[in-house]
Amino acid sequence: MTKTRQIKQKIIPIEDVKSVQSKRVLNDDELKLFKDDLLKKGYDNLHYEGTGNWGEVYRIYHKDLRCERAVKILLPKHASNKIISENFLGEAKKMIKLTTNHIVNIFD
Repeated sequence: MTKTRQIKQKIIPIEDVKSVQSKRVLNDDELKLFKDDLLKKGYDNLHYEGTGNWGEVYRIYHKDLRCERAVKILLPKHASNKIISENFLGEAKKMIKLTTNHIVNIFD
């Protein structure tokens, strides 16, 4: 039986992404889990930008809105950790309420 991993994501403006020089952690099968979901939402052209402690950042393009965004994906090794998953989503919920030039905006 194939085990399915849940990958969580949040989308931010591409201008707010600082490129990180590191190696991609997610494999192609793991990327496909959320790539199909992004395609349904109108996003396309996925490009790797960098890896941090909790996740990876990819540059994406929204076809209908004609703008670039970045998606931050929680690494599968952390997705099963309830505390890290809650912190990841909690961060997004808090950030969505804030509007300042010093904090990225959350769109989705």
